[in-house]
Amino acid sequence: MSTTAGPVLHDLFRQQAARTPGHIAVVGGGAGGLPYTTLTYAELDALSDSLAARLESQYNTGIGSLVGIYMPKDAGYIVSYIAALKAGGAYMPIDANYPNDLLEMVMQDAKPSCVCTTKALAAKLPESQKKFIFDEDSTVWRKELSDGRRPENLDVKDTDPAYCVYSSGTTGKPKGIVCPHRGAVVSYDYRFKAYPYGKDEREACNVFFVWELLRPLLKGATLYVVPDTVIYDSTVLPEYIKDNNISRMLFTPSLLEAMLDSPGVSSMTGLQLVILCGEVVSTQLRQKIRRNLPHTKIHNLYSVSECHDVAGSDLSVDDPQLDPSNRKFCPVGNLLPQVKANILDPESLEPVPLGVAGEIYVEGPTLAIGYLNRPELTAAKFITRDGRRMYKTGDVGYVVEGGMLEISGRCDSMVKIRGYSIELKAVQVAMYELCGDIIHECIVTTAMHNDDRKLVAYVVRKDPSADPNLVKKTIKSKLKSRLPFYMIPTYICVLESLPVNSTSGKLDAKRLPEIDFANEGTDMTVPPSTTTERTIASIYARVLDIPVSTVDVTLGFFELGGHSLLTIKLLQLLNAEYPDKEITLQDLFDHQSVRRMADFIVADRAVSDEELDLHQEVSVLQKSFLINPACMQQVRAFWRNIV
Repeated sequence: MSTTAGPVLHDLFRQQAARTPGHIAVVGGGAGGLPYTTLTYAELDALSDSLAARLESQYNTGIGSLVGIYMPKDAGYIVSYIAALKAGGAYMPIDANYPNDLLEMVMQDAKPSCVCTTKALAAKLPESQKKFIFDEDSTVWRKELSDGRRPENLDVKDTDPAYCVYSSGTTGKPKGIVCPHRGAVVSYDYRFKAYPYGKDEREACNVFFVWELLRPLLKGATLYVVPDTVIYDSTVLPEYIKDNNISRMLFTPSLLEAMLDSPGVSSMTGLQLVILCGEVVSTQLRQKIRRNLPHTKIHNLYSVSECHDVAGSDLSVDDPQLDPSNRKFCPVGNLLPQVKANILDPESLEPVPLGVAGEIYVEGPTLAIGYLNRPELTAAKFITRDGRRMYKTGDVGYVVEGGMLEISGRCDSMVKIRGYSIELKAVQVAMYELCGDIIHECIVTTAMHNDDRKLVAYVVRKDPSADPNLVKKTIKSKLKSRLPFYMIPTYICVLESLPVNSTSGKLDAKRLPEIDFANEGTDMTVPPSTTTERTIASIYARVLDIPVSTVDVTLGFFELGGHSLLTIKLLQLLNAEYPDKEITLQDLFDHQSVRRMADFIVADRAVSDEELDLHQEVSVLQKSFLINPACMQQVRAFWRNIV
């Protein structure tokens, strides 16, 4: 046991494993007819002990070391997670969807002592990087780690690093946020008291996986790892929750709202608690949850990667002030007992009066240690005032009487799009670095379209005679080499020049032209060539709310402006049109473009003469534009960044 006054995460897990050794700790897998992997608390404790001993003896892992976890969500991920802590190190999740350049940048910056990964993903890592490889067959690695080895009894303190999570940076360089044990311990303790676990609870986890997976394991609950093929399928997810008798689950508001429209929601009578995090919660959504899930409690959380949980509130209570007729958004809630939110004037850093908006500076035991290898950035974001250390959130908010915290928006270049946090400056820097040969100037911003925020780039060409459509395609192609898909602008507007304020000489953002969503989305290059393609193109256009004439049949759904929540609607419409095909969410990600989907649909049935004739007319050049479908974990990256 650690000798410090404050507990550490792996000691808390050991204590729980000793209390409930035979209870089921983890249930993973089960998607697509694959078998489930089930571990008891005793098995999870022993397997993570064995791996921790290997991390210490073979990979020199110790206090302050980083252990990368580069694998799909499953039981092996959780074993690696706990083993990293037991070895004295900090776990470092690595998103499987990172482009090669971004993966290389993260690995060079972090220099992990070891990366726990799978055979398939190991090939993407540098040869020099030490790896512990999990076989895809869980029986293989379970046998390998069943040797009874135990790690050294290290004196890990609650102020030592527990995890390092990478986020986008304003310079285009990813930043590793290093957090101590005590931040998670304090946040978890708040949640345990706010909504205690009952007997035999089952918690499903996928969204914000690395932040959430350990919490139920500290209280003897069973953690169900929701497969990526299930989490975004509004017809399958309710069945998963019902069939596994899930009692609590964390959602982003957007994900839950999409699922509430599914007819299967009414069957989720065992779902006792819904935790909302990652986005503001509208009062209309609260009303909809209470109507569709009357037996379910609703808890709202305001969390920041650098601070863990900051505030929370019970949205299940009857409160006339939370009626949509009185306000649009729900308050984020009261602060955690040991956390303080200082509302300061952005310029003077002096406190503002109660009820007056200012920038939120958080202080307390949940604060991160800082940014890995970034002392200047750490000093800029974690300031000390009157001997008190606090984090500059960039959020604008105010506190009302009674201590309730309200969020008004952002005061810097970070935006949140469908729960994902994006630094606009990072996208802009990447555009200049990667596309400097074709663009002279650029500005990255956002625009609203049908209540959905879109990432938009305005660019000025270096060559005024260059084809605007080719410029847009080239920019997106170059950005894919470094940026995750959610940081690539959906719309690119080519201008002759950026508007400038004649008085200040600075960019006049107010004079940027509005995006013509009907024509600016994706410029037509390859039209539909068969009856099936035309039908599917019309469905894509309907879901994306764009003219069918702008649907390029060789571009993937995400490249056309789609996102994970819209895949739910797309799946419903495709199955309504082709009921005999029984299209699954995995099929959507395996066949993202209109053309790939059309080929998939006609593959098992007779093809009309018209379709055969038209397909023969498709040129080799057009076929060369077919893009490879994004992997399932591309959508998973959507949820990952902000707690």
